[in-house]
Amino acid sequence: MRITKSEYMLKYQKAKVKLLEYDIPKQDYPQFQLNYKDLAFPTVYIISDYAEAVIEDDRERMERRKRDLQFCSEFYDAAMKSREQISNDLNFMLTGAIAYFFGDNFGSAMVLLSETKNIDIPNDMRGSLVEVFYLIFTGMKYRNAKNAVVEKFEEYLRTGESESILKLAEEKCNETYESDNEIEAFFADALCAVIKIAIQNSARTLLPPYSKLSFEKWESYLNKRTSIKMVWPAQRLIGEKGILNGKNAIVQLPTGVGKTKSIELIVRAMFLSERGNTALIVAPLRALCNEISDDMGKAFSKEASINQFSDLLEIDFLNIFSNEDEKKILVCTPEKLQFIFHHELELMSEIDLYVFDEGHMFDDMSRGAMYELLIADIKKYIQPWQQIVLLSAVLSNADRIKEWVIGDDGVLAYDKDIRSTPKVVGFASSENEIHYFSNTFEEEDFYIPKVIKRIQLETRRVNANPKFFPENKANDIALYYTNLLCSNGGVAIYMSQRRYVSTILKRLIEVNERGYEPEKLILASDQDEISRLKRLIAEYYGDDSIYYKAANLGILPHYSSLPNGLRVSVEYAFRKNKIKAVACTSTLAQGVNIPIKYLIMTSLKSAQNMISTRNFQNLIGRTARSGVFTEGSILITDTKLFDERKRGKGYYNWRDATALFEPRNSEACGSAILSIVQDFSIDYELTISGKSVCKFIIEHINENWSELMKNVLNKYLVKKNKDNQLNRQVIANRTSEYRKIVDTIENEICYTLICKSEDIADDLITIEAGEKLNESLALFLADDSEKQLLENLVDAICDKIKKHIAVVPRVSKTMVGVESAEKILSWIEDNEINMIAYSINELLSYVVE
Repeated sequence: MRITKSEYMLKYQKAKVKLLEYDIPKQDYPQFQLNYKDLAFPTVYIISDYAEAVIEDDRERMERRKRDLQFCSEFYDAAMKSREQISNDLNFMLTGAIAYFFGDNFGSAMVLLSETKNIDIPNDMRGSLVEVFYLIFTGMKYRNAKNAVVEKFEEYLRTGESESILKLAEEKCNETYESDNEIEAFFADALCAVIKIAIQNSARTLLPPYSKLSFEKWESYLNKRTSIKMVWPAQRLIGEKGILNGKNAIVQLPTGVGKTKSIELIVRAMFLSERGNTALIVAPLRALCNEISDDMGKAFSKEASINQFSDLLEIDFLNIFSNEDEKKILVCTPEKLQFIFHHELELMSEIDLYVFDEGHMFDDMSRGAMYELLIADIKKYIQPWQQIVLLSAVLSNADRIKEWVIGDDGVLAYDKDIRSTPKVVGFASSENEIHYFSNTFEEEDFYIPKVIKRIQLETRRVNANPKFFPENKANDIALYYTNLLCSNGGVAIYMSQRRYVSTILKRLIEVNERGYEPEKLILASDQDEISRLKRLIAEYYGDDSIYYKAANLGILPHYSSLPNGLRVSVEYAFRKNKIKAVACTSTLAQGVNIPIKYLIMTSLKSAQNMISTRNFQNLIGRTARSGVFTEGSILITDTKLFDERKRGKGYYNWRDATALFEPRNSEACGSAILSIVQDFSIDYELTISGKSVCKFIIEHINENWSELMKNVLNKYLVKKNKDNQLNRQVIANRTSEYRKIVDTIENEICYTLICKSEDIADDLITIEAGEKLNESLALFLADDSEKQLLENLVDAICDKIKKHIAVVPRVSKTMVGVESAEKILSWIEDNEINMIAYSINELLSYVVE
């Protein structure tokens, strides 16, 4: 791939920004052979030409120039951040913001605009432009200086009368042309174009036709200071697809492009159109439910009640549905929603709008079967007046998912031109360098030299060999860079499993006890907030725990099973920039939105295998959220990946690693239920047949088949000379996941039977189970041989249920499989739990036993 001279100059400029971020002394800078200032004239020309095309409504020229705007915006962004010409900061900042704005990247325009707080704003065209931008993005003026253009634009936002502001802006342009002030003329054209784009994309202009409602319906909302003034590309997409008018939809949008605001508009349009009073938003994590509830509470203050169900599987929801006339927004996890429907199926008719966030969970091995059967139930019972919307950032086969969920009665909303904030990827090397790539891995963009300064650690034994930090190990390098970079923005160290969070925090504590001081981490943290977090950690884990000691050093843990109070507190502190670093797991990939600038990954593998492209894309999408940062950085600290990329097995590891960064490589969304009859890999060389797995389950369906299968597969490892701890863990995880999937199917069949009849005959079990399978995504996606295996498996489950008919009513309410339900019922009976009044401590002792 041929790189142009201008692209090289941009890379040099970006390299200078990274050198500043890593605090590299100037004497260690690489030699830059090209002068970035040579880009000033062509980039100004491109931006000026685009502005002129907007003013003249020349669509063809706008389309032609739009391809260059990203380049221009990144150049001025980097030029400002490099701090080489501080006297030009305002011009660089504004020119970059204009280019981002023209390119529909409103979030990055906001970020550059926020830099004005540190700059004196003159009373010229630049000052007018700053004021107009502030009105567009915040609904408020930057300052209260008198300015005719700004006052007319503010009047437009209040009244919708656009002719006078467009006329005045044009007059101001003509005045600057006559003044021979080229800078004023450039910014005057830009101002005129910005105003015209803002009017064309204003909420006043677009929301009424998108929703097929009158302006009067929207007027009260639009007159609020907190209302959106301009419709972003993601929101235009859902409007153009008719989703604000009640159409069912699958929405595929990248992370960080305004999805939360889009959900708000979908809910608001339903309320204003009087299509319904109850919206239900479903999200996979309680942490994300908390966040959505907070966002909806701010957006609908005094307009609707916001209720977040607890994630406990208990009946705590009935009173929420009691007031039919009240506008309400309900938020819960999929597990809680399934529990609600299993206990009160008629509540399905009470929900007017379903919104499923992170709606790609069908093939999640832990929760996918439950999620699939839940969606299948909803689509079976949904009425024409109800609306369902699934949103996801990573659905490469969205058309197939749409076909299954909503068929022809809905739309697929996707636009390849809507992209998340750009990312650069850095690979650490054993030479103490970081090699950065962006658009292609054929040639690196730039490298950062001499980044690591190792220190000698205190020895613990006399005459011991000297030890240094960081060692050439992924965890050490991750900790070192976390300390180095945290003052520039939030850092998340991603660990593939929860246990590794403790491992890396232990290492930080160890090297600190031996003389390494993470000074930047400690200084960047709000010590009052750290003290509050430490008190909370002490309540849960004690003041001698790993988490307590790590908090002292500025790093906090984050994963799904962390106690909710602590997890929410960590998220709040990170969001408010009171802490700068977390060590986290895949909860980050499941939608939790915290302001991460740097994502540090110690490995790209999960257990033995490479992380899936889809999960990886979702993960890196959490960095550099729109409106917070203009660029995100992914840093891989496993030095072998880069060092060995051109030889032996390292070549293939490099190929597989770099393929993860290409969204087009994302795996299709499948079905966890279907996975039972599909082959699975233990490692790169050893694969287990799905057919044999399915056959084994069927043959042992009335036994403890998951334990039997694990033992058989472990013996197979020995036979194949593949017996090691990692492979055994893969097998243990997989058999446990299969067990959960089968239990979920059993539970769903029992629930369906109770809905149909109190008198459960064998024929009814077979009929209802077959119908449940026919409604599933698994059967929809399966080929002929897989369909036969699934039918055989369901037949075996039916035979098992027929032998346990007495417990079917109880099973349907417990959310577990037949065997687990029987064990629970036996335990209750044996201990007379429902016959004797026990104290809380006595009950707790029974549960622990």
